[in-house]
Amino acid sequence: MRISASVSSIPHQELGNTVKQLDVAGIDAYHLDSVESTEIFSFSTLLRDLTTKPHDLHLITSDPDKYWDQIRKSGIEAITLQLENLHSPLFIPDDLKGKVGLAVLASTSLSSFAVYRKNVSWLLIMMTTPGYSGGKFDPQLFANIIRYREAYPEIPVYIDGGVTHEVAFVLRMIGIEQIVSGSYLFSGTGISDSVEKLKSYPDCPWNVKDIMAKGTDFFTVPRQSFGVIAQTYFIDSHGSVIDISRDRQWIEALEQITAFSEVNGKALFVHEDLSLKQLNEILPELDFSAKYFFAVDDQHKVTGSLFFQTQPLPVTGSLSA
Repeated sequence: MRISASVSSIPHQELGNTVKQLDVAGIDAYHLDSVESTEIFSFSTLLRDLTTKPHDLHLITSDPDKYWDQIRKSGIEAITLQLENLHSPLFIPDDLKGKVGLAVLASTSLSSFAVYRKNVSWLLIMMTTPGYSGGKFDPQLFANIIRYREAYPEIPVYIDGGVTHEVAFVLRMIGIEQIVSGSYLFSGTGISDSVEKLKSYPDCPWNVKDIMAKGTDFFTVPRQSFGVIAQTYFIDSHGSVIDISRDRQWIEALEQITAFSEVNGKALFVHEDLSLKQLNEILPELDFSAKYFFAVDDQHKVTGSLFFQTQPLPVTGSLSA
């Protein structure tokens, strides 16, 4: 998972030393925020003299057309537009050096992104107020991220807002390709320590039920997927893996789900009280690629779903081009 450092609010006199520390610490890109302002392009020019890392512009505007010329001149590698601020149909010039993604608020409905899914290169989900740093991540928003991953599995997803090392751990499991980090990078014992923590595997405080998307009524995958499931596993709340392929009770549980996505002939149930730390340790042993998992309670009733990325997706965003 890549880290894009949010640096737009750093005073110019402090920028050189800060960028040097960030480069040494191993961040992947620099995130620039602009709310209806062209000043960010001068900032980008200044930043070019300090680092070779790519620039990631989050442009919050009602009219992107008035910025395309400056974007062309700047050579910015990645441009993300805020969906909720757009007041006209989105037109993306085909002569840009960088690629274009779309940002949405975490509370925005899934269907709002559907019309853009074939025109943009990634989806940035905002966990806090766009354009402002220091916001706090609400763990209940994990469910929104999972719903987006389930609805648009082919789209690389980025996250911005309140990402701590514990949040980053879960985002890696969900398959998030890039996070934007600002205040967290500069609020700890040092930038290098903060970057290392964002890439670490801490003792995550959450269980499956704390992050899952509740219910299963939003699935759209055809039911005929049932016919090719060869193996079904259940991971109980203690982390024990049980093969339930021939258990009639579990087959009935599968049939209660309105739709089901199957990959490599395997299905997986996990107890909603299972810790995410245990689940992260178990999944590689089961050799599961990206897929839907289902959470169940003590009565084997399906209570929610998860979308975990245990193998990396191909990176299509411009920052890795």
